Amino acid sequence: MERGFIKVWRKALESRAFQNESLWKIWCWCLLKASHKRRWMQMKTGKGTVEVEIHPGQFIFGRDSAARELHMKPSTVRNRMKKLKKMGNLDIKSDSQFSVVSVMNWHTFQVCEKGKDSKEDNQRTGRGQAGDTDKKVKKQSPKGNESNGEAVSLYQTYLSFVKPKNKTRHRCLSNLDFFLNHYSSEDLQSAIRNYAKTVQDRDPVYRKNPANFFGKQDRYFVDFLPENQLPEEEGDPWANL
Repeated sequence: MERGFIKVWRKALESRAFQNESLWKIWCWCLLKASHKRRWMQMKTGKGTVEVEIHPGQFIFGRDSAARELHMKPSTVRNRMKKLKKMGNLDIKSDSQFSVVSVMNWHTFQVCEKGKDSKEDNQRTGRGQAGDTDKKVKKQSPKGNESNGEAVSLYQTYLSFVKPKNKTRHRCLSNLDFFLNHYSSEDLQSAIRNYAKTVQDRDPVYRKNPANFFGKQDRYFVDFLPENQLPEEEGDPWANL
């Protein structure tokens, strides 16, 4: 069992999922099963073993194994998963061997800037958390060039600490302008420093281009945010509960 936690927003009390006991149980199970980082997993198939790439917010799903974990009938699990997909909470890609489930808007709800006020929290309703799934997530747009100075500062910090061989300034600044609407500058700086520690012995050519580190699709920096760093000697806070 992995250490860590997920965030459940109070808005979930008003959701459609919360009104149905079995649907809520399976929805919470999906949040707990979803990976918090990109990884490769080996899956046994009829032809041997295949490697599957899993991104944050995704997990491998099998109806029978899920039914055993949830202590439910396989048909119940199948129907509830289809319901969550129809509601917009999940996306499910299936083949003959297994399915890859994606929690929609995972980054919006599970990885967010600390200290946001409740007004913005209320704006974050949508498919990723069991809120009002009929509404689209409302994203803030940059106001003029307010975040541009911070983006440039973060870009320079990355070059100073990481010292990568390859760097794409324009795309990196564009991505940073976007992420500064969702994360604090301090957290992004911490992510840079945490990453720099892990690559200090690598050849610069193997250090992430800042535009890729802050890529909008892979969001590699998320794994290095302060909230995703585990203290080396911290005990399990749930061990005695």
